[in-house]
Amino acid sequence: MACPQEKGLCKFLVFVDKQNDVGQNPDDTEVFVYIVCVDRSDVGTVIAERKASGFVELPHNGSTDCKLYPEEIVNVEVAGKGRVGDGYPVDGCTLHYLPGSDNHLRFPLCVTGSGRVSLILRKSKDKSTLYCFCFNGRDILSSG
Repeated sequence: MACPQEKGLCKFLVFVDKQNDVGQNPDDTEVFVYIVCVDRSDVGTVIAERKASGFVELPHNGSTDCKLYPEEIVNVEVAGKGRVGDGYPVDGCTLHYLPGSDNHLRFPLCVTGSGRVSLILRKSKDKSTLYCFCFNGRDILSSG
């Protein structure tokens, strides 16, 4: 079987989506997180477009350069003082990479205490870690 053509370098960016951030919990500890995979040459353009659309860029937003193959699947795991919001399937936190497409994932994130929230991006096939974002829970909530 032929090896799929390798994708150029890309980066993952993380935003808080303020468009539908209604804080479903009484203590307002839930926000919607938006993770996007972009060609590294498009990072500045994508950040500007997302900000203009009402998204808030989180501190230390960009991943290191990553290589993905067409149709590769990336799983996102939430660790530390956070969890996937109620009613959203944990196994639904996947991003399917398709060249030339808008490769993004949006899901509710519940911050469960003060401290670090980690978003770990792993390749579905071999479970290797692509990147781990670490954010302060207060930074996430204040962005929303």
